[in-house]
Amino acid sequence: MATASIGLALNPWRDGRVWRVLRLDALLGILVTGLIFLTVLASKVHLAGAALLCTIADHYIAPPAYVPGWLVVGPRERMDRTTLLWVFAWPLAWIGYTCLRTRERAPPRTDESAPLLMR
Repeated sequence: MATASIGLALNPWRDGRVWRVLRLDALLGILVTGLIFLTVLASKVHLAGAALLCTIADHYIAPPAYVPGWLVVGPRERMDRTTLLWVFAWPLAWIGYTCLRTRERAPPRTDESAPLLMR
């Protein structure tokens, strides 16, 4: 999100498929970050001081602030099907990486930890 925002501030007329993908991925990433934090993580995190201020900025202020900026500045009207397909490449790659990493780090299952239907 920071890269897209800084790039837009430096050159508001910048355009191109890579640029559009970066900006839409920033939007999707910050929205997912905000939703996951609010629904899953917020109750588990107890911070103070600078860490609390950073969390408030990153998870409560940035997601809703980025959306109106994207709606005003775009590049909504220049999104085509190919751009949208590339937008989902990074999230799908991240999900795949996370699943593989989780599988490698998961403790081995014992009979007691297997689901009841698999016993």
